[in-house]
Amino acid sequence: MIHVRIVGDRVLEIIPKEATVPSVEHWYGEEFASQVVKAPDHVQANWFFVDGEFYEEDPRPQPPVPINPLEEMQKTIAAQSAIIAFSVGAEIELTPEIIELATAGVQITELEDEGEWRVGVRVKAGTHTHYGGVRYRCKQQHITQADWTPDRTPALWVVAQEEKPGEVLPWVAGEAVSAGYLRSFENVVFEVIQPHTTQAGWEPPNVPALWRVKETETTRKKAKV
Repeated sequence: MIHVRIVGDRVLEIIPKEATVPSVEHWYGEEFASQVVKAPDHVQANWFFVDGEFYEEDPRPQPPVPINPLEEMQKTIAAQSAIIAFSVGAEIELTPEIIELATAGVQITELEDEGEWRVGVRVKAGTHTHYGGVRYRCKQQHITQADWTPDRTPALWVVAQEEKPGEVLPWVAGEAVSAGYLRSFENVVFEVIQPHTTQAGWEPPNVPALWRVKETETTRKKAKV
């Protein structure tokens, strides 16, 4: 055991062992000694002393942090500005704060899996939807907005073509592909080497680090002979 000085509800200091012999009162006086108690060896300065027990952190329920109206207003203005910029084509990251602001007060239902994309519905991560003849998968939960169509919001949606046995799907931009996936591009079948999300400029012939030729039109014809 060690001796510590308690002021209020905190351990103010650790009393040196030599200062306890013959007594703390002998060295520091009666008033000082009245603040000294014994504590386990692991207790350190600034620990809390509550109801006769020592704690590294305050065990009592803490009052909520007061909201700073000015800071909240500044956050709201920044989010509104971001939404306006996004609506006119700027590449803005859709943070949770922006999404929350844009969807506040919206009366919502949930988009069914494989349903057609529409405005004003809640979409859960993993839900599939169809828009413009393309199938998409939701990456993060949100409420759909008129300016947040799947083809314009890669932060929220990724192309998810439906795999069919024996069929090689065409390469398209915006699709999350895993190693081993096969996609056709300009009559050539390519195999994914590394998982990635396809994008314009990263067509299979342009990025050999991501794709390798699996089958060409010539090899297909030979295989049929």
